[in-house]
Amino acid sequence: MKIDNLRLINFRQYYGEQAIRFAPDGPRNVTVINGNNGAGKTSLFLALNWCLYGDKAIDTPIGELTNKRALFEAAPNVEVQTQVQLRFRHKAMRYVATRTLVQYKVDSSSWKALGKSDFVLLRVKSGGAAEQVANPEAVIETLLPSNVRSYFFFDGEKIERFSSPGHETDVKEAIRNVLQIEVLERAKEHLDVVAKEYQKELKAQATGKLQEVLVEEERTRSTLDQAKIKLSGLLDEERAAKRLLQELEERLVDVKAVSDSVELRHDLEEQQKAREAEYEQLQIQLRGEVSRGYVVLAGRVCDQAIELLDQKRKRGQIPSGVREVLIRDLLTSRQCICGRDVAPHSRAEAELQSLLERAVSSELEDFVSQLTSSLVAVNGQAGRFPVDLRNRLEACRKTEGELERLHDQIERISEKLKDSPLEQVVGLERRRQEEAQKREQLVGDTAVTRDRIERLQQELKGLEDRRETVKQQERKSEAIYAKYQLARKAADKVESIFEDFASSMRRAIQTEARTIFQSLISKATQFSDIRLTDDYRLEVLDRWGYAARLEMSAGERQVLSLSFIAGMAKISGMESPLVMDTPFGRLYSVHRENIVEHLPDLTGQLALFVQDEELHGAARRKLEPRIGVEYSLEFDHATGCTRIVEVTQ
Repeated sequence: MKIDNLRLINFRQYYGEQAIRFAPDGPRNVTVINGNNGAGKTSLFLALNWCLYGDKAIDTPIGELTNKRALFEAAPNVEVQTQVQLRFRHKAMRYVATRTLVQYKVDSSSWKALGKSDFVLLRVKSGGAAEQVANPEAVIETLLPSNVRSYFFFDGEKIERFSSPGHETDVKEAIRNVLQIEVLERAKEHLDVVAKEYQKELKAQATGKLQEVLVEEERTRSTLDQAKIKLSGLLDEERAAKRLLQELEERLVDVKAVSDSVELRHDLEEQQKAREAEYEQLQIQLRGEVSRGYVVLAGRVCDQAIELLDQKRKRGQIPSGVREVLIRDLLTSRQCICGRDVAPHSRAEAELQSLLERAVSSELEDFVSQLTSSLVAVNGQAGRFPVDLRNRLEACRKTEGELERLHDQIERISEKLKDSPLEQVVGLERRRQEEAQKREQLVGDTAVTRDRIERLQQELKGLEDRRETVKQQERKSEAIYAKYQLARKAADKVESIFEDFASSMRRAIQTEARTIFQSLISKATQFSDIRLTDDYRLEVLDRWGYAARLEMSAGERQVLSLSFIAGMAKISGMESPLVMDTPFGRLYSVHRENIVEHLPDLTGQLALFVQDEELHGAARRKLEPRIGVEYSLEFDHATGCTRIVEVTQ
């Protein structure tokens, strides 16, 4: 995940709409946000987490999410919208995540939320087109699971817990979560629960009193009408933005000095669209390939079934040698195939009746023949499955690389146009980029509004129907139970090997953390080694080989914890920015300078939320060449609100 932009609307002390763009990966991959205590650093940090993970990202009471000034200025029964929108990229795909909370003012001193926050995730294609992602919370969990977010978005003053005595459990959980080992543990626990649960009854609560339903229906219908009006306006703005973008592109092409670059960018964008379509097809094919994974587990069962059928053939049980339909035809026609008559009660008739008793029905014999062919085919698929899966994965990785390359080429052309000596070109390109971002934002807002309209329509239908729904879960079938038994055996096997995997990853993290720690610590000669023990204690040895963790200062323990987190992230291969709130509060100058010098190289994207006194002097000078974007949070005591101001270099 690489963050492009964060937009806030009436979130905590951020009144109205405000935005922050993040420095991309590259030489200048650091975003710095300066602010004194109470200016809103923690609110920004919270907004980032709340947008992606909702209420489960809120660990402590935080007060009202909606800006108090916006609520104060609103008239009674008028909605106030709180929204956080995050634009980011992941594996060559662009996304827009939007979480919205709507409240309305009841009277001058109270307000009420209209349900829980709504979350919409869009996948944005080149050219500004976007599609809504189904089950967005689950998709976010695959990109950056919620149980590992605190290792990438964290409070710098609290990370020392990993190196504090008695926190071995935190270290162990961190390794298991980031390496996603806990998925295997949860799978086994889930299977144990499924084995005990045969049925579960779900009962829906009856609807409320009629008067309450009518009031809620009236409010919902009014909200739906307002949302439809808003959607109409957004669609008009989106069409206007698209026309303006085309006009700006044509004006750039007319400038002879840059026409080749503009046309090349257009060609690259067309290639990007084609590759995105190809990537989507590859993802569909990959999902289909993975769905065939059962053939690997079914191999042994198929072999046993084929062997059983072969044994029955050898014993003459199947096929019988004589088809049932032939014998019945002879008895009906009363004539043998040699031409001799078959008289009633004759010896010939008795022989045919005896054969009929031993014959296998045509349907059963056909079924056995088809079953054997199917079993052989499944075995053949099991042999091809690993190769086919690797080929699909390699095709996906190749296309991801091509998309990254095209994205970089397009960005370089845009930067070249922005740096053109021709003021006309610079102005047109800046306007084009602004309009492109505006159009993307409108596409996102349109999708959010469409989603809200759809939900309101569903709510309205439910209110109109006023029905009670009671669902009863059916008893688990024997087939499901058999699948559970198979999964149980697989879980037992996984349980026997995943500890070995965790141990090898622990050693790899230890090696990586040792290298990082030696580059960050000021007493490199005093601390000779880092060890991550079998019982998950993060230990430091001094120059004489004795345990030295208890002798470390709070700042040195913070450096140790940071080394552990960075090493763990690198070994896991998980793609995520590193976002640190108050990273240098307990560090003295040498540690601070070492960290700002090396930390930008340990992650693709780094965001630092700092107080004014945290980043100054030599540390500031060392970090300066790596800063891509910088902001200052200016708190207005008169309004109680904060304004985000970009710091120009």
